Amino acid sequence: MNNNIAGKSILFITQSFYEYDIKIRDTLLSLGAKSVYMKNSKYFAGDIRNGFSLHTVEAWIRNPNAERRWLLSFKKEIKDLHFDTLFVLGDLYFPKQLLFWLRRINPGIRMVLFLWDTLKMHLSGYTSLLPLFDKVYSFDRGDAAKFKFEYYPDFYIEKQRASHDKLYYDLSVIMTIRAENTCFRGQIVEKLWHECKSKGLNAYFYIRSSYEKRKIVMWYRNHIHMDRFKKAIECCKKVGVLHQEDLPLDDYYSVIASSKAILDVQYHERQGLTMNVINAIGNGIKLITTNRRIVEEPFYDPAMIYVIDEENPVLDKSFFDVPSKSVDISYLRIDNWLMHILGENDGVKITN
Repeated sequence: MNNNIAGKSILFITQSFYEYDIKIRDTLLSLGAKSVYMKNSKYFAGDIRNGFSLHTVEAWIRNPNAERRWLLSFKKEIKDLHFDTLFVLGDLYFPKQLLFWLRRINPGIRMVLFLWDTLKMHLSGYTSLLPLFDKVYSFDRGDAAKFKFEYYPDFYIEKQRASHDKLYYDLSVIMTIRAENTCFRGQIVEKLWHECKSKGLNAYFYIRSSYEKRKIVMWYRNHIHMDRFKKAIECCKKVGVLHQEDLPLDDYYSVIASSKAILDVQYHERQGLTMNVINAIGNGIKLITTNRRIVEEPFYDPAMIYVIDEENPVLDKSFFDVPSKSVDISYLRIDNWLMHILGENDGVKITN
C-alpha cells in the first residue's frame, strides 16, 4: 500500500473519544506527515442552517452567536498555515462555511470524511456538508449503500496477547447504557451474567450508565424512555456491575488483552461494526455479538465470531475452550487504515 501521507500537512477535525484522536494524530506523524493540526469539532454545538434538528435549534437559542465566534476564532488560529489534506472523523459539528474558506486559501486541498456513526442517529442536520468533500466513507453498510459512500470498517490498534491458557477472563462485557437508545442492554447484561455464572465462565462486566440532564433535548428524550432506563439500571445493579465513570482506555485494553472473548451489543439504528469488534478481531480475540450482519464480512469465521439472539442470549461454553486463531485484517490496522482513507485507495477494497 502506497504511503500518501508522508510529507503532507494535515488538518484533522475530530471529536475526543477514548483518546483515539490522539492515537490517530500520533500515527499520522509516525507515517511521515509533515504536520498534523488537530481540532476538536465539539467546540461548536450545531449549525441550524445545515438542516433542522432539535439539537441545532437548542444550540442556537442558547447561544445564537456561537457559530460566528467559533468560525472566526478557528480561522484566526490557522490562517497562516497551509494544508494539503482535511481529514474529518466523526460528527460534523462545524459550519460549512469553513470548507469553502479552506478551499479558497488552500488551493488543491483534498477533503476526506469518515463517518463512524449513522446519519439517522446523529448527523441528519448536516447532510448539506457531504457533497463538499472529495471522499466520504461510512462504517455503516446501510448508509454507504443509501448515500453512495464507500463502505469501510473502523480501524484497530495492535496489542500484545498472552497465550490462550494464560488468559484470565473467558468473557469481558464493557459497554454504556443510555436512556435515549440503549436501555435494552440492561436485560442482556443481566441474562448473560447469570449465563456465565451457571456455566462456570469467568467474566468481567463493566457497565457505565449515562443520563444527560444538561441539554433540553436530551432531557426530553431521556424522559420519554425513563421507565425503561430505570429498569435497565436495576438489571445492572442486581448483579453489581454498574459504574458512573468511563473505564480508562489503558484499563480497557488491559482487560480485553486478558480475555478470550468480548461482547458486542449493537445499537438498533446501526449496522456498522463498532471499534470494539474490529479491535477484537484484529488482536485475535473472539467475539460474541448481536450484529447478524457480521456474517457478510470477508473476515467472518464461526470459530472466532459467535452471533447471539438479543432476546434470548445463550452462550456455548465450548466456544471459549478452543484457542483463537489468526484472522488477517491487517488492512484495518490503524496505520494501513489511515493510508487507505487518506490515500488513493489502492489497497484492500470492501464491497457493499
